[in-house]
This record gives sequence, structure tokens and C-alpha cells, in this order.
Amino acid sequence: QTLDPISRALKLSYLPQTRPLAWPNIVRDVVALGRFSHGASLTRFRIAGDLKESLTLVVMKLALLPALVFIFTSYIFQNDPLYVAVATLNAATPAGINAFLLARFYGTYTQRSASVILLSTLFSAVTLSLLIAWLKTA
Repeated sequence: QTLDPISRALKLSYLPQTRPLAWPNIVRDVVALGRFSHGASLTRFRIAGDLKESLTLVVMKLALLPALVFIFTSYIFQNDPLYVAVATLNAATPAGINAFLLARFYGTYTQRSASVILLSTLFSAVTLSLLIAWLKTA
């Protein structure tokens, strides 16, 4: 019986995971390898598509979402300042590969999602630095 990849993964996930890896790698390295392979699939894309929409999404991801998270965690829910800082920084990270994978799976917005990932990664170097500096003083 031939199983599709999703069914095969589900069946394997129930097996006991007692055997060591075939090569001695730590989890961080395995995760980095997985991210590298997904990132490599984006190399054929460039900033294209509707640039205005892409930039709007980047601004929403890097500015609006962290601002909302900060407001909700600090003023509405009145969380501990460390929790507020961690949640706000997490919200300010660049767009992830999942949006691109879903866009590619459904065959729509692949160029735009790749542009958003690239632009948000570039701009997040500045926005995250500013946010860290601001959160240190807050």
C-alpha cells in the first residue's frame, strides 16, 4: 500500500522515538537545515507583484502587529514587563515561510508572499533593533 507523504508522516509520528539520530546533530542544527531548504526555494523569486500591497503587509507585520500586542499585553491584560517585551518582540519578527508554502500549495500569491518575506526580513533588522532599544528604556 502506497501512502501519500502526509499519511506516512502521521503514521511515523506515532512510532517510539528511542533510536538515536544517524548522525550526531543537535536540534538547533537540524532546524537550521530545515529552514535552509525552505529558504533555498525562495531564491528564484524577486521583489515583484503588487509592491504597494506587499509593503502594506510588511508595515502591518512589523509595526501594527507589535503595537497591538504591546497595547494588549501591557495596558489591557497588564502582564509582567518581561512577558510584554517577549511577546512584542515575537510579534515584530519578519513574516515566516509558512505564508509562502500555503501560497504555493494553493497556487496563488506566491510572488507577493515571497516579496513580503524578503522585505520584512530586510526591514526587520532595523525595526527589531529600534524596538529592542525602546523596550530597554520602557
